[in-house]
Amino acid sequence: SVTGVDLTEDFIRAAEESATSEGLSVTFVVQDIREFYPPHPYEVILNLYTSFGYFESEEEDLRFLKRMKDCLIPGGVLLIETKGKEIAARDFKESEWYEEDGMYVLAHYEIEKDWTLLKNRWILITEDSRCDYTFSQRLYSAREGKGLLQKAGFSEVTVFGNLQKAPYDSKAETLILLARTPR
Repeated sequence: SVTGVDLTEDFIRAAEESATSEGLSVTFVVQDIREFYPPHPYEVILNLYTSFGYFESEEEDLRFLKRMKDCLIPGGVLLIETKGKEIAARDFKESEWYEEDGMYVLAHYEIEKDWTLLKNRWILITEDSRCDYTFSQRLYSAREGKGLLQKAGFSEVTVFGNLQKAPYDSKAETLILLARTPR
């Protein structure tokens, strides 16, 4: 069984539409993941598409990781795919723009608090509208992410540079943190 959890109702609605179009059976829940208690523990939890690091503090990120550990069976796996601090530094651009699905995206980035936060400002422009979003993501190096997972109670933490288990080195595409609960 698969469960999707997000606090943003629009994201859940989009996920429901995608699952329906693919003929998938998924339970969706609109809820703060830090308060989520599943009906049964999971074998695997996936946190993909750079969805980690958006809570207000490192303590809240740790609270999230502890909650995920408690939602897993003994020996269960949490996989986090995010932008590592090393990759953010290597590939940093102050601004960029691109077109996607008939929408222009203008993006501006700033590094804050000694490379702790990546501040993002996105301006989305279509023929009919203009939206302006600002948000920050907490950046973790591989070492910091691994340490936080260990602090949350995970017994094994492995680091990779992509989902195919490439090394996390100067050619890494993303930061993969693969953590296992104690058996």
